Amino acid sequence: MSRGWKIALSVVGAIVLIMLAIPLFVNVNTFKPLIEQQLTGAMGRQAKVGNLSLSLFSGKVTADDLSIADDPQYSNQPFVQAKELHLGVQMRPLIFDHKIIVESLEIDSPQIHLVHAASGAWNFSTIGQSAAKRTLQQQQQSMTPDFTVDSFKIKDGHAVVETFPATGAPMVYDKVNVEVQGFSFSKVVPFTVSADFPG
Repeated sequence: MSRGWKIALSVVGAIVLIMLAIPLFVNVNTFKPLIEQQLTGAMGRQAKVGNLSLSLFSGKVTADDLSIADDPQYSNQPFVQAKELHLGVQMRPLIFDHKIIVESLEIDSPQIHLVHAASGAWNFSTIGQSAAKRTLQQQQQSMTPDFTVDSFKIKDGHAVVETFPATGAPMVYDKVNVEVQGFSFSKVVPFTVSADFPG
């Protein structure tokens, strides 16, 4: 092996070791209150996450045990529960400035509780209303401005659809997949949805 190859391999090995060591010095759990605050403020519903972990190779922060509350007018059950929430983040601000800038969201295998009221409204219709009503000045002054990400995905979800008041057995949908580009709670954006229908 030539001297040049040895040097190149040494450099690559050093970079890999540094990347493996960085998570030991970056405690991503310090960002947990901020992530919960951003999600709660944007949706207008209480959002909770569990332990956070960092993967430099994928550029993602993974949050365990996501829980998003429902509109109390519809249900006291969680609107969404999931074992994992993946946040694509910018690594440089995270490592050097201890700031978390989220670029993408992906929820794996969530349990989704949908409620359709007799009035025709759905329990998801009130999500993000507080964000949409904020003025530009309020957004600039807020600690949690308009929450916007490049990509939002729900993968392999399980949805239960009920009526309120109840008029029959709930409908169940599996393999629910949702994909949104340029996602924001304060504006209308195009999206795609697929699912396995009952029967």
